[in-house]
Amino acid sequence: MPRPQSDIPERLLEAARLHFLAQGVDGASLRAIAKEAGTSIGMIYYHYETKDALFQAVVRRVYQPLLVDLRHALDDAHAPEERLRLVFRRLGKLKNEELEVVRLILREAMINSERLAWMLGQVVGGHLPLILQAFADGARAGTFRDDLPPAAMLIATGSLGLFAQVVRRRIPPEVAAFAGLPPSEELAEALLSILLAGLQKRPEAGG
Repeated sequence: MPRPQSDIPERLLEAARLHFLAQGVDGASLRAIAKEAGTSIGMIYYHYETKDALFQAVVRRVYQPLLVDLRHALDDAHAPEERLRLVFRRLGKLKNEELEVVRLILREAMINSERLAWMLGQVVGGHLPLILQAFADGARAGTFRDDLPPAAMLIATGSLGLFAQVVRRRIPPEVAAFAGLPPSEELAEALLSILLAGLQKRPEAGG
């Protein structure tokens, strides 16, 4: 039975994700992606026009739903500390597909400046300002320190929140057990505690 035509874009995105992960964006063959998706290379050009447009669609397919969750977590109805807690909790529950796309993004960002610029545009227009707002609100409320560069706070948050999860999921179970590494969600809570210990305002000497 012929495969339905209506799901061609979805099939192409799934096939592209697998091939981009295996060979990188530049190394992946559009013809092989089309074959994996059970369609023709012409359908790629029809729906996405270029390989980079296909890559961007693969990223958006994962980032947009994740961004919805992050916006809920970073809503200013929550206290600043709680916003970060909810973000780390969500990152501790990242699905395999989400983590794979994060790995893909990191790799492409290291080797292609145009893709890096595009990806930075996505996060600058997405969750990044909300995290910066949480830092600013915490400093204004006297909860967070106001003497730390925002960029350093962002790097610490990304390293402990996201990149640690990417590394954790790549560690074989037997190695994780030997090293005493907790499961992803427990690790997220522990790393959040470390982050907050650095962000929280310290009592003034003699206060």
